[in-house]
Amino acid sequence: MARVRRRREIGGSVGGFELPSRWTPAQWAVRAVMVGGLLLGCFSTALLGEWPAWWFAVVMVGLSLGYATAPEHAFGTVGMLLAACWWGIAFRGDPSPVALVGAAGLLASHLAGVVAAYGPGRMALDLATVLLWLRRGVLLFVLAVAALATALLVADEPEPVGLWGAGVLVVALATGGLAAVMARGQDPEG
Repeated sequence: MARVRRRREIGGSVGGFELPSRWTPAQWAVRAVMVGGLLLGCFSTALLGEWPAWWFAVVMVGLSLGYATAPEHAFGTVGMLLAACWWGIAFRGDPSPVALVGAAGLLASHLAGVVAAYGPGRMALDLATVLLWLRRGVLLFVLAVAALATALLVADEPEPVGLWGAGVLVVALATGGLAAVMARGQDPEG
């Protein structure tokens, strides 16, 4: 018991899980975005009439709550991977503008998790850090819009040899270029 009490005094966590009673109001907001964004990313398929099974919904709610209490753990990664898999199952690869709703949710959840993981839940959020990650998120969302626009443009075209390889190459180059632009002049910690 003394060990648990000592951990609460030091970092506000037990076993790596943040105790919500120690979160600042800003941390509550960031962690609400983590939960809401992950669930939006998964359940936005409902906008086109596709709902996951009830047990999958329960798993996703559990993962999102685990992610909010322990942003450094694998809850968020697993939840985002499962949400992306659900999109593949629900629409079998057909491009849809509704995918941007899911992408925005997953992106917001991920970025909020990055900001929350900067320190314990009782730590105040630095506005410069939040704005830095918000700018990065906007840039990444622009790439999602461009990817969807490209998919919609070529959706009815016959698939030429090498299209997927070229697509992966373009995405890799765009991601590398974006990473280089964001890293220029940045502190390794920021």
